[in-house]
Amino acid sequence: MTFILYFGITNLLYFLPADLIRITGLLPEVTPSMNKLMFLVMIGALAMWLGYWSPIAARVTFWGSLVRFRSRYFKFGREPKSWVLPVLVLISLISRLTQVRLGVFGYSSSYERLLEAASYTQYLYLGSLLGTLSLVVAAFQYYSPNRSRGAIIWFFGIFIIELIFGFLLGFKTAVVMPFIIVLLCQYMRTGRLSRYFLIAIPLSLVIAFAVIEPFRYAKTEEEKLGVEFNSTSLTNIAKTLSGTTPAALYAASKTATKEQASLLVSIMARANLTYTGAVGIQYADDNENLPEGSPEFLDTIIYAPFYAWIPRFLWESKPVWDIGVWYTRTVMGYGHNGATAMGLFTYLYFAGGVIVVFGSLFFIGFMQRVIFFFTHPWKSDAGAIVFMGMLSSTVMIAEGAFNGVMVSFFRDFPLILILTAFCYARIRIILR
Repeated sequence: MTFILYFGITNLLYFLPADLIRITGLLPEVTPSMNKLMFLVMIGALAMWLGYWSPIAARVTFWGSLVRFRSRYFKFGREPKSWVLPVLVLISLISRLTQVRLGVFGYSSSYERLLEAASYTQYLYLGSLLGTLSLVVAAFQYYSPNRSRGAIIWFFGIFIIELIFGFLLGFKTAVVMPFIIVLLCQYMRTGRLSRYFLIAIPLSLVIAFAVIEPFRYAKTEEEKLGVEFNSTSLTNIAKTLSGTTPAALYAASKTATKEQASLLVSIMARANLTYTGAVGIQYADDNENLPEGSPEFLDTIIYAPFYAWIPRFLWESKPVWDIGVWYTRTVMGYGHNGATAMGLFTYLYFAGGVIVVFGSLFFIGFMQRVIFFFTHPWKSDAGAIVFMGMLSSTVMIAEGAFNGVMVSFFRDFPLILILTAFCYARIRIILR
């Protein structure tokens, strides 16, 4: 996902006619900084491969203490406890509705509200992730050989809830993710892949793009369009999402030429990180010392274990994660407070150049192997849930900042292990 989508297939854009590329908002030429970024991507791919197949990763996966911990920890039954799904869904709904009420929900959130609520937004975010976890649990029940009628109801109910909130979040990946999760759970449970879900993944991405892009434009240009947007009202968010007309909004957002790219080309342009990432590469090369107030990229990686666990009310100077806004205003030169994804490789290049890129991707490859063989997702449902919970931190990392990956390893991984222990009943062997 990191290499193929964001830095691979979508680079075909730059082989299209120059006029068509300009319509998407990208520059039609390939710059030296773009070539340098792709060189970093290849180094990262090699480093991840070396990390996965490194002798140290192989030794750690068969380390005696780790094997004993795994054999003891994942001795759980295949079915969760009866209270698990209702509680997970309830907590996730409360967390999401609270986020909406506070104005810190997904793309609808405002930069000012995020700063004001910085001391507790991470806890609401963790609570909202329980909705994804509930879908994983429900999917394993649904694909069980002896599924019950209740398992079917829970599965489709949770799937619909996650899909709806994916649209309300205003993130296209959140719309596609339920389909990917179900497909992976089906494969781990049955060894097969549903052709319907395989078709649904690209189809959902197209639909998400057609719905969410106008919604985003309506939110950022509400005065220009005469849209009354209220980020603290779920009804208003849903009304804006369903009431925006893509054709009208795109027409309002285009230049005087009134030219529009096709939907497929627009999707590729939005997914591609080569251009925006290369701007940061060039900025880092031109500025040996970043301006005052810039993020301390290397420190955010080194101190990730402390950021993961020390609450903000105990650490008043704990940094606020507004790197995307800094990149928008300082590097891209835009005047608004929207967050721009610089991409994983640009982030690491800011942190310390080629050496940090190689070392960080080597570490990710190393952790991919350790987590995969530690959890044994093909053997244990509890292990599969832990594996799925860490999937976004080990695979879908192209758009994110590396400090978020590190925080996930140090915070989310142990939390998912603890939560799984409560969700499944331990197998008891009675000797006669």
